[in-house]
Amino acid sequence: MGRVFSLLLSALLIVAIGGLSGCGKKDPCRGDDWEKKAKRGCKNLEGADLVSAYLQKVNLEGANLEGANLWGADLYYADFTNAKLHDADLNGARLIEANLNGADLSGTNLRSANLRHAKLINANLTGANLTNAKMHDVNLTKATLKGTNLEGAVMNYSKLAYADLTDVTWDDTTCPDDTNSDTNGGSCCGHFNGKGPSAGCSDSQRKYKIKPDSSATASQRKYKIKLGSSEAAGFCKREDIAKAVRRRAGAIRSCYEKQLMIDPQLKGKIMMQWKIGLDGGVKSANATGGSLKNRKVVQCVERIIRRMRFVKPDGGVCVVRWPFVFNAGD
Repeated sequence: MGRVFSLLLSALLIVAIGGLSGCGKKDPCRGDDWEKKAKRGCKNLEGADLVSAYLQKVNLEGANLEGANLWGADLYYADFTNAKLHDADLNGARLIEANLNGADLSGTNLRSANLRHAKLINANLTGANLTNAKMHDVNLTKATLKGTNLEGAVMNYSKLAYADLTDVTWDDTTCPDDTNSDTNGGSCCGHFNGKGPSAGCSDSQRKYKIKPDSSATASQRKYKIKLGSSEAAGFCKREDIAKAVRRRAGAIRSCYEKQLMIDPQLKGKIMMQWKIGLDGGVKSANATGGSLKNRKVVQCVERIIRRMRFVKPDGGVCVVRWPFVFNAGD
């Protein structure tokens, strides 16, 4: 009996010692510090608060970051291969040379993100917001961009071979061949480097291609925009404003051309007024009158002017009034 008791006691001591030896080990993925958990490569980061986090070269392959807030985060050379980033906020994030191959970025906010040289092969960007994103030399081969907003995105030298571009929003988008969607009939279709996409682009071309009324005369097929004579009150030089407006004349004309396909008789004047701030950015821009009553044209012109940059005023803000005259004939 004593021997049995002794053996049982020894066994209990071994179990106790074994249990105690594991007590000092901490789970590296526990706690409230999301940035530390990300740096440790923890995979469950759903809803994480990683605003402005410094996560250069972090390995989050296959991680769950759905709904995470990565606003302004530095993710240079980070590995997000096959990661789940659905509905994440990556507004202004630095994703230069990041690996996002196979990642789920559907519904993700990538507004103004820097994705230069990033890899997004087979990535899902359905419904993503890439407004004003920097996408120089991005590999989007076989990526899904259904319903993606590429307004103002810079995509020169990017690869879009076999990508799905169904219902993409093209507006002032810099195309892979360094042209602009606004001067390409409202789309980057036909302006890719190498092989083109396999889906969506033919639809986009049919949707946006300018097709004048077959009964129109040759002169009526020349869509024109007259910039008119401006008034600038404040600290801006008229010639600087005129130069900036002329650079965007093609985009402004495209606003009119799209609606002219629907209404061949559309013509008239829009009087625009906008305020240029000390940094050269447009602080406000609105139509103040005119004979052209098509709201879509007006809103399109307002949107383009709000995104324009001007020479910085010398000493204070200035207010510009400028008439734009649209006519389908001479």
